[in-house]
Amino acid sequence: MSSIAIFGAGGQQGQELITEALSRGHQVTAVVRNPGKTTFDERVAVVTGDATDGASVASIALDHDVIISAVNGTETVVAAAHALAAKAAKTRVLFVGGAGGLQAGDGLLIDSPGFPDEYKAIAQAHIDALEVWRAAEGVEWTVVSPGALLSPGERRGSYRTGGEELIVDADGNSAISYADLAIAILDEVENPKHPNQRFSTGY
Repeated sequence: MSSIAIFGAGGQQGQELITEALSRGHQVTAVVRNPGKTTFDERVAVVTGDATDGASVASIALDHDVIISAVNGTETVVAAAHALAAKAAKTRVLFVGGAGGLQAGDGLLIDSPGFPDEYKAIAQAHIDALEVWRAAEGVEWTVVSPGALLSPGERRGSYRTGGEELIVDADGNSAISYADLAIAILDEVENPKHPNQRFSTGY
């Protein structure tokens, strides 16, 4: 059993991570900017915190074995990567990344024809955040990149993993649900296979 702090716990991915972690018997702390806005399971400790604030990260890292960052937002993900990489100390960090920086065909997904313009800014932010992690020293990190379509969907209870490449199914689709991404992340928490690297997930 690990003590796990989840930044961005109030979002869809954060909620699924909490559900999955509790089902496995872990101690869970939900870290949110506005605790009053979200209701959590009574087994969850709720604290006010900000993944982009170094002092907040340092304080929370002291009391937890693992930090999972499920924060999102064009400005937020890079700032969170900087703060977590600098202040998480000896606490393992799993960081939910994006799919845009994964290899798809002869180049990155973000550069492929038809990649939606409205998603390019956040995709680039996740690419920049990954570079922050790759330059980090003194912290054990893992970036988990989901399939191109990350959505509520069903909980299949299965997924595939890769390295730097986009995971696609037999029909060429790339997707995973929030629930199954949570499974992949908690599997990595319990059985680390990708220290200090990025891996991809999908069906």
